[in-house]
Amino acid sequence: MVCREPGVLPGSEYFIGHQDSRFDPALHPAVMLCGHYHCVAGYGIDRAYYAYGLVAYIREGVMHLTYGGKRYEAPAGSILVLDCRQYHHFWAGEHMEFIWAHFLGDTAIAMVAEIIRLYGPVLRHTGGDIINRRLENLVATYRHEQPITMAWQALRLTELIYYAYPPEHAAAPTSRSDQAVAVAIEYMKMHIDRPISVDALADSVHMSRFHFSRVFRKETGMSPYGYLIHLRFNLAKYLLKTTGYTVREVAFAVGYQSEAGFANAFTEKVGLPPGAYRESPW
Repeated sequence: MVCREPGVLPGSEYFIGHQDSRFDPALHPAVMLCGHYHCVAGYGIDRAYYAYGLVAYIREGVMHLTYGGKRYEAPAGSILVLDCRQYHHFWAGEHMEFIWAHFLGDTAIAMVAEIIRLYGPVLRHTGGDIINRRLENLVATYRHEQPITMAWQALRLTELIYYAYPPEHAAAPTSRSDQAVAVAIEYMKMHIDRPISVDALADSVHMSRFHFSRVFRKETGMSPYGYLIHLRFNLAKYLLKTTGYTVREVAFAVGYQSEAGFANAFTEKVGLPPGAYRESPW
């Protein structure tokens, strides 16, 4: 849809999300609005309350923000996360381009609130590139009027929030080995829904398979494959606890090619089948 808000340039667009009345909107994350804006001075949002969460990626320019009684600037390359149930005011100075999604879902908004509590509403790290691409895919899906299910929305939104958290190895690498391991871990995260070989990881840091495996184990205490499994099952547990995805959908989201293979591996690793883990209190 064409946007006619003050300060929003022609060529900008937004879309209204789809909901399924069979699902509890408090539990299942759902897209309410998403869009891609080019803005100039005069664009701004000043609200005391809005019932949704927001994830955005700043592509060009600077977004200015007042939130939680503090002033922030979000330059190009920044991730912006807001619990819009709190007072928020953001605006463009000169030209600014950003891509964004408003979403519903108590659990998803609570996760955003946790990110803000720990790290603030403006973040800059390597996950930004993934969020940019995921938001672009989300907007394109609405633009082309492709079929959209609640499970698909929930997966996309959960990915956005998951990648908004700063990487585990956020501290600046101090050696070439540290750098190689950090790059390899980010490669794992970016491709976690696809098959990943140790050879591909070694190639991503320009090392031989043997040397890379030795360096990785020295720095992390785990083999590359072991660390990949660790990441996959952490994400799987998160998806099982915070979304309504089926076990099959979780399996594909974390890189398994079949539900049975995932369920067997999960049970062996965690000690409970995926369904039982979802219902467990821990």
